[in-house]
Amino acid sequence: YLWNYQTIKRKMRLAKIELKGFKSFRDKTTLVFPHQFTGIVGPNGSGKSNITEAVCFVFGQSRGLRAANIQELIFNGGVHQSPAKKAVVSITLEEDSGRRHKLTRIVDREGKSTYKIGDQRATRQQIIDLVGDNEYNIILQDDVTKVIDMRPQQRRVIIDNLCGIAEYDAKKEKALRELDKVEERISQTHIILGEKQGYLKELSRERKEALDYQSARTNLRRCRATLLHKEIQSLAKRDEKLTESKSALEGEKENLRQGIHDADQIIRGKTDQIKQANEKIKKLQQERGDSKIAQLHGELLRRQDRNQYLQDELKKLSQRTQKINAENEQISLETKKIEAVVAEKNALIESKNRELKPLLAAQGDTKILDEINTLRYELSEKKATQQSLKESLSEKKARYDDLVERQKDCSRQNTQLQKEGLKLRNQLVESEKANKKVLDEFKASEEKYNLLQTRLSDAQKRLEEKKIAHESRKTEIETIKNASGGLREAVAAILNLKKVLPGIHGPIYQLGTVTKKEYELPLEVAAGGRMQYIVVEDVDVAAKCIKYLRDKKTGRATFLPLDKINPKAGGGNHGEAIGLACDYIDCKPKFRRVFDFIYRDTLIVDDISCAKKIGIGSRRMVTLEGDLIESTGVMSGGHVKKQSFGFHDLSQLEAQLQKLSEEKTSLHKLLEELESEKDTRFRQLRENRNRVSENHQTLDQLRLEKQIQAERQTNLDSQIKSFDRQLNDLETQRTHDKNRVHQLAADIKRLEGELKPLLAQQKTDRDDSHVELQNQVRNLEVECARESERKLHLSARLRENQSLLAETKQQETQLTQRLGEGEELESELQKKLERLRSESQNLYVEVEKIERQKQELEDQLAEDSQKTGETQHRIGAIDSELSSINIEQAKIETRLEDLNREYNKYDEVELLEDSIKNLQQKAEELESSLEEYGSVNLKAIDTYDIVKKEYDDTMEKLEVLKQERSSIYDFMAKIEEKKTKTFMEAFNKVKENFERIFADLSEGRGTLTLDNPGNISDSGLGIKASPKAKKIMSLDAMSGGEKTLTSAAFLLAIQQYKPSHFYIVDELDAALDKTNSSRLAKMLADSGTQFLMVTHNNQMMRYMQSAIGVTMVDGVSQIVGVEMA
Repeated sequence: YLWNYQTIKRKMRLAKIELKGFKSFRDKTTLVFPHQFTGIVGPNGSGKSNITEAVCFVFGQSRGLRAANIQELIFNGGVHQSPAKKAVVSITLEEDSGRRHKLTRIVDREGKSTYKIGDQRATRQQIIDLVGDNEYNIILQDDVTKVIDMRPQQRRVIIDNLCGIAEYDAKKEKALRELDKVEERISQTHIILGEKQGYLKELSRERKEALDYQSARTNLRRCRATLLHKEIQSLAKRDEKLTESKSALEGEKENLRQGIHDADQIIRGKTDQIKQANEKIKKLQQERGDSKIAQLHGELLRRQDRNQYLQDELKKLSQRTQKINAENEQISLETKKIEAVVAEKNALIESKNRELKPLLAAQGDTKILDEINTLRYELSEKKATQQSLKESLSEKKARYDDLVERQKDCSRQNTQLQKEGLKLRNQLVESEKANKKVLDEFKASEEKYNLLQTRLSDAQKRLEEKKIAHESRKTEIETIKNASGGLREAVAAILNLKKVLPGIHGPIYQLGTVTKKEYELPLEVAAGGRMQYIVVEDVDVAAKCIKYLRDKKTGRATFLPLDKINPKAGGGNHGEAIGLACDYIDCKPKFRRVFDFIYRDTLIVDDISCAKKIGIGSRRMVTLEGDLIESTGVMSGGHVKKQSFGFHDLSQLEAQLQKLSEEKTSLHKLLEELESEKDTRFRQLRENRNRVSENHQTLDQLRLEKQIQAERQTNLDSQIKSFDRQLNDLETQRTHDKNRVHQLAADIKRLEGELKPLLAQQKTDRDDSHVELQNQVRNLEVECARESERKLHLSARLRENQSLLAETKQQETQLTQRLGEGEELESELQKKLERLRSESQNLYVEVEKIERQKQELEDQLAEDSQKTGETQHRIGAIDSELSSINIEQAKIETRLEDLNREYNKYDEVELLEDSIKNLQQKAEELESSLEEYGSVNLKAIDTYDIVKKEYDDTMEKLEVLKQERSSIYDFMAKIEEKKTKTFMEAFNKVKENFERIFADLSEGRGTLTLDNPGNISDSGLGIKASPKAKKIMSLDAMSGGEKTLTSAAFLLAIQQYKPSHFYIVDELDAALDKTNSSRLAKMLADSGTQFLMVTHNNQMMRYMQSAIGVTMVDGVSQIVGVEMA
């Protein structure tokens, strides 16, 4: 509890230290600290204190490092070894939970230092953040001596550093600097206030005179403003009436435009309806289902043909069944006959055998007779079988010939179908070619019709555009001709005279156009009043015009006769200029000299700065913004009002109008031609569409016949293949039977060969009276065998016919079912075909109806377009009237702009309620009174206000500065109060620790004192103590041992104030006796905190839990750990 270890949030202890290349530790050396109180012992100079320095090195503390520079901390080689390249020190801190933190610092020969936490690079601040910033947890060898040698003020600084009040001193120092600045600014402000007071007095007099003058001038401005206001109101009323007329015309125009818009909407709607009608007609043509009808008709024909084929097949199967049944009846009759014959012959055989039996018994030895009988019986059987096979071969030959004949018949039919198919394919090819030709003609007709529709629509659109352009150009020309609002009266009169007097070309502005729009303003400004000069053909025309003006008394005008005008050659272009003004006017060649005369050598420049580069007064120049610089150096500029007339080539506009009229006439004619051609194309399109439909039907019919033929041919091919299989089977059976006949013939020949000698022997040795009877029996048996064999063949044939009959019955059932389904499908197809034909007829009627509606829409469209053209004409007339109103309003606007521009100078002037006459009289009186004033300093009014405000502001600043000075004093007092409080809290805590520790160490009393508690900044810290059985004395009056003990207690008290994870004490007990050493050792052992102590004292080592011995060999430190008993 003594060292407040429990107050540390993250509790850690020093687990081990690893050194390599650090000072005297050359090799990697590891020191493990498993106990709370560990001693480091060894001879002097063995390197014990280097361990303490290693910890200071890792924490980045310079205190305690005995080296002039950081490279001296690296192992220098000792006595015989090589110096190390770098020093590496790692300490491991272990938390109570077992978690460890390894802190490392490395320094190389170049002085480069690296910190690490674990394997990651870190900064010293990160190290401090982990372990805390407490340099007093390590007491070095000379710390005790330093405390003894310190002056009291130096000891007090230790407390300052310990509680961190240095920042309060820094804040106080900064506040003192700010206070000096504020005092200086207050002094300067007083000087400024004195100067401004004298200046304000003089300004006050001038201000009064200026206000009187200003009042008279204000009244004069009110009079003038009121007069301007009344004139503006009068003109505004006139303009309002014109606006009402204009509004009515514009309303009519808007209604007409709306009508045009509505008509356009209707036209577009009808156009869309026509398009929709075309789409609908096209869709209905597709939905008419001509191709579907043809396809369905073809499918119906195929189904009918298929059903007919099934009926034919059923008929054939019925005939085959009848034939098989007849054959089976015949076989049954023959079988019964054979059975009767066999029974009859068997009875006869039995009778003959009874007769033969006694004869044979009389013969005695019957062996040869038995052999003869056996051979004869076998021979009879072979012959009977041979005869049966021959009869079967005859029958199969007949069947084979019948199948061959039927196959030939199918082949003939197939050949005929192939010929018909070839003919049908040729017809189909020809029909497809004809259909392609008709289809191409239809597509060409359709494309021409669509193109004609597009051309017709385009022509209608172009006609409307030309109508609008015609009216627009006509209005523009009329506007130019009627633009007399901005022209002099004489010029307007000559323009009217132009209609009856040849040779008048018109004013300058009507004879040319500006090539680039951005140059219109500078060219109009440069021409100025000369834009209204009138160009005539010759001098005589000019004289007639002048006489006309004189007789009519309509003013004066300037004329330019083309036969006499001769412009003087001017200077060329300049590099800084855009170009010569006359080069940007486009006109007829005959008028080129006129524009050269008007502009001469005038240059167009970007702005006045460009004019300066060329030289003011050297050339006549005009800027893009309309500023004019004369060659005399005179400059004019400012805002330029847009004129009601500008450059226009009137003859060119009239030519364009004529051209538009001709184009309108041409388009009207083209529309009539296109309408006529459209009707012709539409009839052709309808005819071609019908031809395409007919050709499609023909093609579908041919394709249908081709499919039916293909199906028939497939059926015939199938039958031929079936005949081939049956013929192959019969041929195989016949071959087998022929082989058996041949084999039987050989067997019969063999048996006859064996029988012949036996018969000869029988004739020699025996009586052959019974032979005739035996031959009869044998012949009867052979006949029976032959009949039996024949019966077997008939039975086999019967079974074969029964199987064939069952197969035929099955086929007949399947065909009957398929025929029923086919007839049902045929009925459905017939109904569907009738329905489609009915729908197609209805759609045809619908198409005709839509065609008629489409024609009506097209007629209405033409009528609507004509009405739109008439409305456009009326709009053109309204535009002409509006143009006249606009010209008159332009005059009013020009005058109003001038008046308003003048009136704007009197902005926010209060108007007077008086007559115009009184106002004019009052204005004259005020003008006379203003002339009596001499030189008046009008700036005195504003200057007085400014200076007065500056004076008041300065006074306010002075008050602020005084308040700031007071705030600084208050701030310094608070800082000193906080500093004193913080210091005294730390001092009292250290004092309390010192008193307790000193009492435990010496069994006496000790305390800490301040020699000036009222001002801790100047106070010194005294140490007074009373060792056991002695009186209280100051540190200076104590003996050497007492000083050491007292200083040690002071250092331990400082350590206790700021707890640490562990503490290192380096030879603190060096000057203590055994008793005091024991007390110190016991205190450290019982502290509950980890202590590492460098010592030579055996008494101290008695209380340690473990000790680490340090020795040195050839300048290299080595350690030996010894656990204490």
